[in-house]
Amino acid sequence: MTESPRHRWTFSLRTLFAVVTLFALVCWLGWNLHRVHQRDGMVISLSARGAMFGRTVSNTPHNSPPLVWKLLGAEPVQLIEVPASGFSEDDLLRLATLFPEATIRSRTLIDSPRSLPMQRR
Repeated sequence: MTESPRHRWTFSLRTLFAVVTLFALVCWLGWNLHRVHQRDGMVISLSARGAMFGRTVSNTPHNSPPLVWKLLGAEPVQLIEVPASGFSEDDLLRLATLFPEATIRSRTLIDSPRSLPMQRR
């Protein structure tokens, strides 16, 4: 009689569960890191287009980014003022998803940006 061929890799269901969980955790962390990098890129891009950012002084839960984002280096933003022209609704929706803690306002030419406690970045 011939012996049945042995499989090269054998592992338990517990090992499979641990590997899948570890992979999912790495993917989740990578996605959050990607979102933080998107935030940083958006700050640079919007600053070049004339937007102004009001940084948060206190870190109360209602005005801070998600905890994972803070651990990955995201700085809280309380207020974003964008020029009235040059920004579509899609741009404002993207801002709202990248900066869930921020209030987003559109600034007209009549508004004086110096009257608000904001800083350019």
